[in-house]
Amino acid sequence: MFTTATLDQANLHTLNFCSLLNGNVTEQANLLSACEDHGFFYLDLRDWESGKILNALEDAWVVMKQWFDQPLEEKMKTETISDAHGFKPPGVQSGVNENTRDGFEALRISRAGLLNRSHLPDVVHENLQLFETLQFSSHFLLKTLLSRLSDAAGLRNDERFENCHPDHLPSKSTMFFIHHPLSDVLDDKTARGHNAHTDVGSFTLLFTEQPGLQVMSPTTNKWEYVAAKPGHAIINVADTLRFISKRRFRSAMHRVLPPGGKMMEDRYSAAYFLRASDSAVFKGMDGEEVTAEQWFLSKYSSFNKTMEEQRVDSVATGGMDKDLGLDWPQIRRRLAGSLHRAAPFRRHGVALPGHQHTRRLLSQRHIVVTQPLDPAPMSQLRYLPTILFPHKTSPTPVPPFKELLTLKNMLITHSKFPSTSLAYCIMNGRQPQSSDTGNASNGQVNEQSPLLSHGRAKPHPPQQNNDPESSSLKDEPSTRYLVAVFGSVFIGVFLAALDTTIVATLSVPISNTFGSLTLVSWLGSYYLIANAACQPLSGRLTDIFSRRSGLVVCNILFGLGTLVCGVANSKWMLLAGRVVAGMGGGGLNAITAFVASDLVPLRRRGVIQGFVHICYGVGAGLGGLFGGWINDLWGWRVAFLSRVPLIAISTILVSITLCNTPIKHSDKSRLSRVDFSGAFTLSLTLILLLLGLNSGGNLVAWTHPLVIVSLLLTVVAAGVFVLVESRWATEPIIPMHLLLDQTVLAACLMNCLVTMVLFMATYYVPIYFQVNGYSATASGLRLLPQSVGTALSSLICGFIMKRTGRYRTLGMIVIACSALGFAGLSTMTIQTRTPLVLTYVFQVGVGYGGMLSVSLLATVAAVSHDDQAVATSANYAFRSMGSTIGVTIASVVYQNLLQRGLHQRFDSKEGSSEIIKHLLDSFDELKRLPDGWSDDVYKTYEISLRGVFLTGLGVAVLGLIAASFIKEHRLHHTISRADDD
Repeated sequence: MFTTATLDQANLHTLNFCSLLNGNVTEQANLLSACEDHGFFYLDLRDWESGKILNALEDAWVVMKQWFDQPLEEKMKTETISDAHGFKPPGVQSGVNENTRDGFEALRISRAGLLNRSHLPDVVHENLQLFETLQFSSHFLLKTLLSRLSDAAGLRNDERFENCHPDHLPSKSTMFFIHHPLSDVLDDKTARGHNAHTDVGSFTLLFTEQPGLQVMSPTTNKWEYVAAKPGHAIINVADTLRFISKRRFRSAMHRVLPPGGKMMEDRYSAAYFLRASDSAVFKGMDGEEVTAEQWFLSKYSSFNKTMEEQRVDSVATGGMDKDLGLDWPQIRRRLAGSLHRAAPFRRHGVALPGHQHTRRLLSQRHIVVTQPLDPAPMSQLRYLPTILFPHKTSPTPVPPFKELLTLKNMLITHSKFPSTSLAYCIMNGRQPQSSDTGNASNGQVNEQSPLLSHGRAKPHPPQQNNDPESSSLKDEPSTRYLVAVFGSVFIGVFLAALDTTIVATLSVPISNTFGSLTLVSWLGSYYLIANAACQPLSGRLTDIFSRRSGLVVCNILFGLGTLVCGVANSKWMLLAGRVVAGMGGGGLNAITAFVASDLVPLRRRGVIQGFVHICYGVGAGLGGLFGGWINDLWGWRVAFLSRVPLIAISTILVSITLCNTPIKHSDKSRLSRVDFSGAFTLSLTLILLLLGLNSGGNLVAWTHPLVIVSLLLTVVAAGVFVLVESRWATEPIIPMHLLLDQTVLAACLMNCLVTMVLFMATYYVPIYFQVNGYSATASGLRLLPQSVGTALSSLICGFIMKRTGRYRTLGMIVIACSALGFAGLSTMTIQTRTPLVLTYVFQVGVGYGGMLSVSLLATVAAVSHDDQAVATSANYAFRSMGSTIGVTIASVVYQNLLQRGLHQRFDSKEGSSEIIKHLLDSFDELKRLPDGWSDDVYKTYEISLRGVFLTGLGVAVLGLIAASFIKEHRLHHTISRADDD
């Protein structure tokens, strides 16, 4: 009996996943060394979410061992779609030694099949949550390793390894459950283990408890056993990662050989193969460009060859056993050599003729089939090599598999017929005709066509077939679909923008109703706090639950909050409504940006964002006018209630038009991924900050304990938030590693600062006009130039970026325009002419609109496609924080200057304290001023507003400085970012 102590053991690195997840620099360096030195290493998972994946694996094996115990005939009924999905019986591939076959069976569950719930075996359907937890935890784990490996290798932006693995594009990523039965139970006594090979994809995650896995030592070139370690996974580098790293990393050769040469006990293992997207392009064995899908097909074709043939072409080992490049001309010979995988086709339930012939001549000139075509015992072999269907263009659909026919050891030489025509002839039991000859120009293949094309391959267009791998998001959605989708989601953007200026315009009438002018600040702050807390979550939540679900929930929350505001009978009920509306309103803007990033390439992304901001600008422009007009006619409550039916319409349209993307986790595991702790600590930080700033100088003195304690706790809460996001959160709402990127951080800060500026203008320009005696309607109307400037600037900047592919200088120009606008606002007096004020407001809008497009595009371009939703969420989170802090700082400056100025000027006058109190709470008091007060009161208002606008000017300058730190990144023409040079 062999034990691990008697076997030659491989000395592998052991890494800790939680340390890697938390960005530990030392552990990242160890990961880099492990990939360079051996290509194999252990990964300790015992402290990752209390061993969740290990517990799921134990439960899965209880189910899978029962499934493997079934008779082979039952397992053969499992639907097989491709080499990445379905059942693989023993004996299909070559074995460890000459003239042997492999001795394992496997159930393969592709990531696409599980996402789309398509072609799943009954055992998976019955335990869906379990398999989802296991597969998607494995996927997240390996994607994290890729990200940390990119960090350790010093890769940035387009160079990062994870860019070849976007989740929205089709790939052959799959999970294997593998069973090596006892040698004595196999029909063929020559079946042994698994031949020497390298894996197809980028990383492989393996769990096993029994010995048998061997790896080729990089120093001695001898086989060494890899011992199983409880609580640890075995990770190995695969071909694709070796190729895309330009052979920096080692894709180690390995095999499965039972100690002593015979499998004395059932060996079970589970593996997850992370593979690049099918359209990912890299230089293969011979230095020629090849796509990940092409490499997958050629690799599996090689697995089916004899050991002698595998040694000739080296494809099975990825070239690791030789220094020679891949001999593509040999691969191009159509089906040359012996094909050990066969095809069980039936036609309407009837086995095809010809299987009893010992030699059948299908074509006198070109096709010769040797060996008996015997359906038994080879009936277990399930399908023709995928090489027969390189483009999935079979002239007739393959019927369901019931009755099996195996073409054993077919030798086909010098065929002039395309593989698809040959498959058609085999299925229909007739000889090939000259009319079957393909035409490469129209998508067919002939003997001149290479199996693996040279040059940069483009993603195949999605096809309507049963392959779950082809069910992912289309790379280029139709124009009709884009119009329908954006037409529906833009309604939510319009309504959210409408709300912003409606509330800003009506803040004074609302405050007068409840007798508190300080409510002006809280009306905006409560909404924006909820916005800032929930908006960052929208990226993660909609990644999990889908964009459509997120938009529907946001519309419902926004409508409910608006309804509560309309019927509020106290200021606290009103503020509660603003919180609920803020939870939904922020998501309407952010998720629209996610949808645009999902469907539109970066190069055209700025144009779409321009249309988004036109919609936003129209809503913001009409909001002030609409709100003021409704208030003057029927009161401010109607301005809230009248919008509820429009929000309901938006909800219905989104539900109808937006396709629901596949969910990525079961209910339990979905919720475990949501960073509620991050959202809570971020909200707490903002609440404490606003409490301290709004209380100081308004409710209590700046030296009051309430102010001091609130501001100190703000620092503590912010520190806890950073700690949660960087160390504890599985999927943080604002990943700290993204903010370490100079461009991402600069773009987020720029967004925060310029948004502060805009909201200062949005809330305090109407106050300037109302102090001058304008009605709410007239004040709101005068915000229209700001909205027009925002919309036009965003669209124009979008077209400029589409044409030039550049954005850094453009961002600095538009922010400078905003700073000039605030410089003008800070010079205003009560007598300043209205057209001049409107010009300043327009400049502020121009700066803000252009900044939004530049900031968002710079953020998305600086990260991988997989991180774009989270990066966009971070960008919107800074935007929300900017709006919240901007309104609060403006309120602090305004209230303190106004209060101090009034007391300095009028404290000596009789009854001044009561009049000053009324002036601080309501503008209506301006109509009842005592004689001799008017000029000084208006002068005090003028100074207070100037203080707000000078503060805005300083913040705009800081935004300009932040913009100067942005770096240019390439704006790609395709969603996959694998576009033309």
